[in-house]
Amino acid sequence: MFEKTKALPWERYIPENGKFWVTKANSVKSKLFSPSDIQRIMKKAMVERMKQSYKKEWFPEDGAPFLIRVSIMKDEVTVGPDTSGESLQIPENP
Repeated sequence: MFEKTKALPWERYIPENGKFWVTKANSVKSKLFSPSDIQRIMKKAMVERMKQSYKKEWFPEDGAPFLIRVSIMKDEVTVGPDTSGESLQIPENP
């Protein structure tokens, strides 16, 4: 998963100062099953790719947020942006 994630062109979607993280990870009937491990591996692979692309060792991550979701089903990985946005807020006293 690390190498395949690293091979994706993250620099096309995330700018040099973009704040990015794997917001949601789930796994069903797969060798990798821990959401926190999946998130950690994905983030590390993304950073490694961006280090090569942007020729930097460190990223401030002080720009716009870019949330990523990953789902694994029977060892097949699907990765994509989390476009759900912020939760709707219901006013307490309309």
